[in-house]
Amino acid sequence: MILAFIMLKIYPNMEAALGTANLFAFYAGISFLAAVFIGAFVPETRGRTLEELEERWQTGKFSRRLTIVNLKDVELHEVFLKK
Repeated sequence: MILAFIMLKIYPNMEAALGTANLFAFYAGISFLAAVFIGAFVPETRGRTLEELEERWQTGKFSRRLTIVNLKDVELHEVFLKK
């Protein structure tokens, strides 16, 4: 909420200084860096119990687990459920 307020207040000054296209490119770059950070440092929690997550937070040991989802099965499953 605070970040949104700050962005609202500085947007006009940044737009005047950088121009609209450059400002949106700047925001896109920040969003890309945030996505890379999240992908690299935020652990995957899908498929883990609360007890397992609590243990991992206490020990600080998070393993990289690859989750593979077959999108064709998901889409077909959703189509059949929407009848």
